Amino acid sequence: MSAIIIDGRKIASEIEEHVKKEIAAMQSKPSIDFFVVSKDPATGIYVRKKKEACERVGIVSNVTLFEESMDESALINAIKSSSSTGIIVQLPLPQRFDVAKISSLIPPEKDADCMNPENLGKMFISPTLLPCTVAGIMRLLDEAVRVKGKTVAIVNRSYIGKSLSLLLSAQKATVIMCGRNSDLNALLPEADIVISAAGSKHLIKKEMIKPGAVVIDVGITREDNRICGDVSPDVAEVASYMTPVPGGVGPMTVAMLMKNCLHLARLGHI
Repeated sequence: MSAIIIDGRKIASEIEEHVKKEIAAMQSKPSIDFFVVSKDPATGIYVRKKKEACERVGIVSNVTLFEESMDESALINAIKSSSSTGIIVQLPLPQRFDVAKISSLIPPEKDADCMNPENLGKMFISPTLLPCTVAGIMRLLDEAVRVKGKTVAIVNRSYIGKSLSLLLSAQKATVIMCGRNSDLNALLPEADIVISAAGSKHLIKKEMIKPGAVVIDVGITREDNRICGDVSPDVAEVASYMTPVPGGVGPMTVAMLMKNCLHLARLGHI
């Protein structure tokens, strides 16, 4: 068996093309503010890719770079004064920042990455706006499998894992929540679907994967100018479908941000 590779770049391009056509028909163009408090090269790459996608689909993007020594109040004031359709506070923030507080100050109607607790809470009722990475993962799963009745192992206990757990449970999947310290050798072979967002190079080994399972690799580790995922390459020998790193979840995250911004523009009737 050799896994079918789910091409995130191709699907993301299709989503962007749809968003571009919708925006072209609007009288006013959506806009998005990116607030960045980091000089980390990886963060710079992420923001650049998002800005490039905005240019492709017709969204006006504004990037504000803050010094890492800035006071938290300056970021709060920037959020409160934003007149754009959407707002992104690029994570990670410096440790001294209260991320929960910052997230709650993003107006729900401008919350392009679904960080505000109000929007996260709405996922319990009727999810119309999802965190971009989570939305991308769900779309990739649609390419490979019907999750109803399947057992899903998620290797992540942050907001990504928690959000996925909620959405997959709503689709009648059985969800196993794991962390890097869980007994993955015992838990993962039970899963029809494995989603890993641990950020640990090649944490997921071939022998952990049930033959025919679907594997979604969200992790990114940079090493010697190379990008590696959580999933060892030899997993392709036993999985039925899997996502590549790079070229899987990453492009989908960006595309879903474009889709979210379009959604917010429609809500605001611009």
